Amino acid sequence: MGTPQEIAAEIARKVDVGNQQFLVTRLDGEYVAFSNVCPHQSFELWASDIDGPLVHCVGHNYSFEIRTGQCVYPFKGPHLDTLPVEERDGHIYIRLEGE
Repeated sequence: MGTPQEIAAEIARKVDVGNQQFLVTRLDGEYVAFSNVCPHQSFELWASDIDGPLVHCVGHNYSFEIRTGQCVYPFKGPHLDTLPVEERDGHIYIRLEGE
């Protein structure tokens, strides 16, 4: 996917994984990956604000915890897809489920 130097804190980098787009960023020294599409009404999240552990959709201000995908506003809203990320041999990898 890329190198650690290409992933900045609280700035999302758009990447294609399979037939989906995900955003990758760093949070407290950890890499996180989450869907580029808001599950509420499919707004793209790449232009949204990342504020610490949260991403706020520009469409209707839905807010999601980027490590877990849990919707925190509004309470019990739709879940944001997330994928596990790991650093190995100087590169960042996003793991698809089942790999």
